[in-house]
Amino acid sequence: MAIVCLTSASGSPGVTTTAVGMALSWPRPVLLVEADPTGGSGVLAGFLRGTTPYDAGLIELALSPLGTADALRDVVRPLSPNVSFVAGIRSHAQATALRDVWDPLAAALHDLDDNGQDVIVDAGRLGLVASPTPLLEAADATLLVTRANLPSISAARSWAETIRQPATGWRDPGLLLVAEGQPYRATEVTKVLGMPVIADVPGDPGRRGRLSPRRGTPEALRDRLLRPRAPSRRPVGPGARRPRSVRAGRGGTSMTEAYRFANEYGDLTRLPLFSQSSNGVPHVVPSGLDATVASAPVPTSDGDWALVSTLRAQASEQLSQAVQSGRARLDKEAQQELGRSIVLDLIESAMAEAVDTGLGSWSPSKQQATAQAVFDSLFRLGRLQPLVDDDRIENIVIVGHDNVQLELIDGTLVPGPPVADSDQELIDFLVFLASRSEVNARSFSEAQPSLHMRLDGGSRLAAVAWVTTRPSVVIRRHRLMRVTLEDLVKRDMMTPVVASFLRAAVRARCSIVVAGAQGAGKTTLVRALRAEIDELEAIGTFETEYELHLHELGRHKVVIPWEARPGSGERGPDGRQSGEFTLDEALVDSFRFNLSRQIVGEVRGKEIWAMIKAMESGTGSISTTHAADAVAAVRKLVTCAMEAGPHVTQGLATSKLAATVDLNVQLSLETKVGPGGAQRTRRVAEVIALAPGEKDPGYATTHVFRADATGVPVPDVLPDEYRRLAQHGFDLAAYLASQPLGARI
Repeated sequence: MAIVCLTSASGSPGVTTTAVGMALSWPRPVLLVEADPTGGSGVLAGFLRGTTPYDAGLIELALSPLGTADALRDVVRPLSPNVSFVAGIRSHAQATALRDVWDPLAAALHDLDDNGQDVIVDAGRLGLVASPTPLLEAADATLLVTRANLPSISAARSWAETIRQPATGWRDPGLLLVAEGQPYRATEVTKVLGMPVIADVPGDPGRRGRLSPRRGTPEALRDRLLRPRAPSRRPVGPGARRPRSVRAGRGGTSMTEAYRFANEYGDLTRLPLFSQSSNGVPHVVPSGLDATVASAPVPTSDGDWALVSTLRAQASEQLSQAVQSGRARLDKEAQQELGRSIVLDLIESAMAEAVDTGLGSWSPSKQQATAQAVFDSLFRLGRLQPLVDDDRIENIVIVGHDNVQLELIDGTLVPGPPVADSDQELIDFLVFLASRSEVNARSFSEAQPSLHMRLDGGSRLAAVAWVTTRPSVVIRRHRLMRVTLEDLVKRDMMTPVVASFLRAAVRARCSIVVAGAQGAGKTTLVRALRAEIDELEAIGTFETEYELHLHELGRHKVVIPWEARPGSGERGPDGRQSGEFTLDEALVDSFRFNLSRQIVGEVRGKEIWAMIKAMESGTGSISTTHAADAVAAVRKLVTCAMEAGPHVTQGLATSKLAATVDLNVQLSLETKVGPGGAQRTRRVAEVIALAPGEKDPGYATTHVFRADATGVPVPDVLPDEYRRLAQHGFDLAAYLASQPLGARI
């Protein structure tokens, strides 16, 4: 049987409409796969007129725990008596999740092909991000859809030379001509593009007729596309299963039905297609502990980056003109779609110019890499974006444009590529990035030489320039979002007994401070601790820049996130800049919000005094701070509290902390240099219980867990009041069994 892919260049007609028409005219049952990575199903919105909800499609294949072949059967729906259909992605933001779907989907479609199932694939426009290249290469025939006018033929010509090359991997590429003879005939188009016209379709949506093969009937077209192939190399034998066909019933429909796009939709918000409750599929695939996403392709030479810079400037100017002209009063997503279209047009013009000037055609990988890089420089993080997208990377450290160090999730440190062509270019990009942020725009200039902000994708950026010899940047990419204590045990960050103790402490509403060096894993541990809070409890989070993202994880019904805001302009009589909103103010403000828990991302100053007030109510608060060891963390918190004003003496701060903080969890960060490079190890080093003390310094500490000679935390001394944690799931027997002999007496 046959697998046929349809695709197009810029300026050509809708591939989706043509693919639907071809499927409806197909002489036997056929499966239509909507593999266009731009998102927004044209079939559901057009042919089905928005009356069918988006409840299954390609993104379910990416998320399904089943094999692709099994999951494929679950997402197939009937389109007509003769056509079955697999919907594409709902949003372009899901496109990157499809990179790992195309290869297994191609294999699954070949299984159907071997079992007698014809398949038509709508592959969308060439050169897009996450383009379904494996499907194009796996097809028995690939048709480039183009109109018979000069702009369409010119756009198709820029791709035709590439398509004809054997290295492309396309089998029997041909043309599907729309509106043949308007004005150019098939023979003229073939002569210019060097590819045969396999079939043509009417260009007038009101014109009656079917798909018109250049030779004979629709059956003849199918037979022409069906070429003998080598037998499938998929496993056979007693353990191998033959996939069932997913074909629909028999029947036939006019080609004109493919153009049935109604204008009278009525209230769009009432269409099932746009129903918010039609399914539970997010617009972006959630990343879990073990999720991996292939990094995007990037240009590699100085010449490529110079071209990216030129194309970005041209695209930015065209986009600005479109917005200022009034034809594009667009939200962020719509601007990105317009920008994507502009970028692709510029790429095709650059490719055509390269061919005309004798520089040769671009490879598909260069086309995709350049398009992605231009788009990233317009709307995302430019040359930093591939590093942020790479799930192997956790931290990015930049000291100057050409000195980049990458910390991988396993703790390994490796060098990275330059992120700009000069230090000044890096500074200019940071200024642009700070002012562009839709989350919380910041100022970055010689007058304000430091920058701390959350990037639109959720990473945290810290930068400094002008007061250092070279601009320096650190980007923390939060890879472990939906993390639990069990996950951290598996990563050797703590022992099962430590996890059992901390879990019970959270459930018993103990107030906990997590301390450690920068990058030791404090935020990750706090996320794991919050997973032990009942989902019905109301939580408030307080951060200078959002890092915890508890309000985005969906576990708890009520999460109110506060984020500090720096002021701007001149300072007032009170020494504050206009618009400034501090964590101290946020904590005081939260007292009227009926919160069950308060979590402070990082305590660095006087906000600890407001935090102490919250902890006095016994809410079981959680906070973090930087410190070298657990006892030093207590001393630091005392100093921070005294910053609240002269009314907070050392004695008062000490007594309040000793009465409100129950536990301090200290994390260690070790860097070992070996033959394979540097590697970092994070783990819980000690857990101390804090209590009021009669003697100096005014508090008493007890090591509940202490690191042994290898750095692993082992039970030490358990205060009697913490035995009650057994009621909340603490494995007291395991703790006592592991205690040193002296501690049991």
